[in-house]
Amino acid sequence: MADIPEGTGGEYRGGVDSNYRGELVWEGWGGRLMQPFLYLFSAALFAVGGSALLRWGRPSGQAVGWVLGMCGFFLYSLLVNQPRWGFGLSLGLYIVLYFLMTQAADMLFFGKTFTRRQIVSTLLITAGGICLLIWK
Repeated sequence: MADIPEGTGGEYRGGVDSNYRGELVWEGWGGRLMQPFLYLFSAALFAVGGSALLRWGRPSGQAVGWVLGMCGFFLYSLLVNQPRWGFGLSLGLYIVLYFLMTQAADMLFFGKTFTRRQIVSTLLITAGGICLLIWK
């Protein structure tokens, strides 16, 4: 059980949680792991979508691209800070999800093919995210 000092604003509720130092406290998988991942996944989706809309709106002069892109980045900033994990862990896992989404969007929407370099770097970045998540 996590040892959380009084006055830190945290409390232990079982499941996957973070202690007052922002480290993960593992007490089983439960449902508490899914909610932070949904926040981070949604944040990455809004960031990639916002960036794509700004990229579309800039050269074409479409104001709707600029406005929707900025809305996407605003929603990203709200969602990326929702998990109660430490800042480094949340942003580290967000970067992994963001990278995976940008690679998928590049392939699906812009017709890019993966090179061996991109495949290896994707595997290494994903492995880093897994290490962040499960290494005690």
